[in-house]
Amino acid sequence: MNLEKIDNSPDKNIVEEISQKALILIKTLLEISQIPVFYNEEIKTTKLNNKYKIELRIGYIDLIPSEYYIKIINFSFQYVLWMAENKPTLENKLSFYKICQEEIITPIEKNMPQGKSRIPVLKAAFYKNIPFKHLGNGVYQLGWGSKSRKMDRSTVDNDSAMGSNLSQNKIFTANLLKMAELPAPAHSIANTKEEALKIALELQYPIVIKPIDLDRGEGVTININDKNKLFKAFEYAFNLSRGKKVIVEKQVQGVCHRLFIANNKLLYCVKRLAISIQADGINSISTLIDNANNLEKNKAPWIKKEFYPKDSLTIEALKKVRYNLESIPLKDTWIELRDIESTQWGGRDIDVTNIVHPDNLDIALRASKLFGLNVAGIDIITTDISKSWNETNAIINEVNFAPLLGGAEISKGYIPRFFDDFMEKDGRIPLEIFVGNTQDTINMAKIKQQEYLNTGLKCYLTNHITTLDNNHNEMKFKTNSISNRTQALLLNNSVDALILLIQNDEFLHIPIPFDKASKITIISNEIKSLNSNKNIDEIKFNDLINNLSR
Repeated sequence: MNLEKIDNSPDKNIVEEISQKALILIKTLLEISQIPVFYNEEIKTTKLNNKYKIELRIGYIDLIPSEYYIKIINFSFQYVLWMAENKPTLENKLSFYKICQEEIITPIEKNMPQGKSRIPVLKAAFYKNIPFKHLGNGVYQLGWGSKSRKMDRSTVDNDSAMGSNLSQNKIFTANLLKMAELPAPAHSIANTKEEALKIALELQYPIVIKPIDLDRGEGVTININDKNKLFKAFEYAFNLSRGKKVIVEKQVQGVCHRLFIANNKLLYCVKRLAISIQADGINSISTLIDNANNLEKNKAPWIKKEFYPKDSLTIEALKKVRYNLESIPLKDTWIELRDIESTQWGGRDIDVTNIVHPDNLDIALRASKLFGLNVAGIDIITTDISKSWNETNAIINEVNFAPLLGGAEISKGYIPRFFDDFMEKDGRIPLEIFVGNTQDTINMAKIKQQEYLNTGLKCYLTNHITTLDNNHNEMKFKTNSISNRTQALLLNNSVDALILLIQNDEFLHIPIPFDKASKITIISNEIKSLNSNKNIDEIKFNDLINNLSR
């Protein structure tokens, strides 16, 4: 990359400063684009006449096209230079955000599996020193061999596919809960307005209307007390429903509480309140909404929240607490702008993990087991989560497959605790390397394998040609490559420990499929070259050892 335009004779410190700023932008764009690169990058600059050559070492995620990396890297350097020449005005910032969205984020997003959980979950794994590998379509293996687990956002390898199927239909969910003697909603299905009215009269107002096949609050209307509101809510839910079926449900008192169940434990619980603004004791509600929206309007699209509504539904919600848009509530008062929390409008969570009544936790655990979900979001509607469901007449409103983990700050704070129960320590198995193309090297590697076997661990041994399992039987592989064989063994959940016998310089030429080894033992520097089949020189040997030691 030519940096002549910075100055006629740019100083190396300036070049390195620009490179560091470009790296910050590179990492940001990678994460926004769902590419989980968290490793510390390396920069090397070399001056050639009046130009600089910049070499970057950046972590690579398998099965993600290299063209995405190249595009982001080139873009980042280009616009760091652009920023150096343009003042950070609001107009320039908004212009830059738009360019990022149009040129990088949107084109890459179209070809990448999406999900708000993926980056926070993998980042937490990285900081807990848990290795991960992309298996395709957003599914990642965390850890190695017998200690490995698989995740896709917040779903894990032992979540039941049948449970997923059942939980994504509200009628199936309620029926199964009832059969298991768990508190479930009282409701029926309606295909027409007239059917909905008949059901509502049988159940008695107040009524809730919702689509049969949507979750996270989409298409839901509560506090329905008359025919007109019922018909309006029915049309809204019916138009959103994929199956064109609507649930008419008896409304129970209380607020939705999400109990996030993971590994047969309560990870956390939040009280889910409607989208709200906090009063400052000076400005009207209308002004507070405008100020909040102006603040969001000027943020980057990837961190922008939902806009705060100021419409007829807001006015209706305010009336219920005797406010209007011109009211000036007391300082620090939270003003709800909707009746309920929903994906469409967002909401506000309060951490209530420490006050969940044991009876409420019990029904949440029973529900998650009933659906065969290791990770589940159990939504309980109750007036007080600290009191038993039997006392408050609470219900399990929904059983959620793939509940959002790490979408909000409260949730993000619990991800490290999730891994404490989900993984065995850092998910790594012992991986030892023996270096040298001599009989002594082979003998030492086999002795070490036997030592692991004597402790009860299923230890495998491989070089680039031969792989022995824990019974000393040869395993057949497609290629004569120690990289490919090592990767295959790290993906094999029967492998408790792994011995690598390095006899050539393959790892000088291709990526190493692990980030570190438990131990490296150098028996001999007699290592063959892949290209000439001759022993490599001392410089290349040292480079190989440095690569293995990173």
